[in-house]
Amino acid sequence: MVDYMPLYSNSKLNKFEDCPRAYKFKYIEDVEVEIRQNIYGFLGSRVHEALEKFHKDLKNGRKNSLNELIDIYLELWEDNWSEDIEVTHPRYDPEHFKKVGERCIKNYYEKHGPFVRDGTVATELRVHPTVEGKEKDYNFQGLIDRLSINKEGEYIIHDYKTGKNLPSKGTLRGNRQLPLYQIGVQQKYPDADNVELVWHYVRFGKDFRFKLNKKDLNNIKNDVVSTIQDIEKAKEEDNFPTMRKNGASCNWCDYQKLCPAWKHLHAKGQT
Repeated sequence: MVDYMPLYSNSKLNKFEDCPRAYKFKYIEDVEVEIRQNIYGFLGSRVHEALEKFHKDLKNGRKNSLNELIDIYLELWEDNWSEDIEVTHPRYDPEHFKKVGERCIKNYYEKHGPFVRDGTVATELRVHPTVEGKEKDYNFQGLIDRLSINKEGEYIIHDYKTGKNLPSKGTLRGNRQLPLYQIGVQQKYPDADNVELVWHYVRFGKDFRFKLNKKDLNNIKNDVVSTIQDIEKAKEEDNFPTMRKNGASCNWCDYQKLCPAWKHLHAKGQT
């Protein structure tokens, strides 16, 4: 099916840059495959849900204690756990990862209490930024973990990360996820002149905070438009090469059995 009016997202752009063939499987051919859930994604989802519940309750006038928040997290873990979730770490079992999530919750709570710096506007807020190109505009969608506003009227975009690796500030400065959210927020809220972007790396209890100027945002927009033009060119030429790697991207790819770079290994039973 040809997508005449594509709706882009940061994850779509990342997928294309990571592996054009996987992008084609997922977003153009819409291939139905069994989705493999791994322990890292499961852990991240439960932490996100617990923090979402915490801030929703706080917005409604109820402040959960740390122990209550941990109980919320543990209940979400138990309610959603399935033996189908893949745990491939050679030394750690699911109980280890459950405790990692507890530590994430504790780090976040202790770092940001008593939670009076800002007030929550919304959690899981969907935004639809439009990025202007020279010849046409491109429509995006994104989901903000939490949007808040402080007493000075500054909007704050929060994103929770539970990954096991801590990036450098320089690496995050080139990340387009939250800048795209900022564009969406400023288009949605006309008074959002001042915006702060916050990545919460909760496993480490560390935050990265940025404020972008117009030049920064223009650089992001140019990068986004360039990547979309690469995607459109790939569509025109039907050229979606496989970017085979030996890292996690291939190991967790849902399309591995269909991939030309892996099919022969599956046929021989070597994976």
